[in-house]
Amino acid sequence: MRVLAASLVLLLVSPAFASTPASFRGKVIEFPNEKRSAPDLIFVMARNGALRRVQVGKARVSYDEHIPARLRYRQHSQGLKHGAEVRVEAEENGHGLWRARTIEIIGVPGAPAPEPRAQARPKLPQSDRPATGPVLSKRS
Repeated sequence: MRVLAASLVLLLVSPAFASTPASFRGKVIEFPNEKRSAPDLIFVMARNGALRRVQVGKARVSYDEHIPARLRYRQHSQGLKHGAEVRVEAEENGHGLWRARTIEIIGVPGAPAPEPRAQARPKLPQSDRPATGPVLSKRS
């Protein structure tokens, strides 16, 4: 009976410790006058200002296809420098540290901007466009 109770408790409690993977993107930030305590730790700042500590030790690092070969490092993890834009898939440990699974470098300082994607909506011919904007009709 005790074994059954212990296994039941273990089954109920173990999902509470499991972490959910998340994906986020931002720019790598290096703070001035800071000695890196852990060489595999970076900071990623999102567009909304959220700053995340990311452990990159076991992560698979790759470059996006539009990054020119002349701007890539042989060891991709060396490209995780200040100003590099990254997309990260990671799990949070519950204390604010994200353990990265994969990191994709999608922009480096000095790289040309990627070509804009095609617009989703086709352009209307000039005759189909409203001249003054939407027209509201009166109900009778």
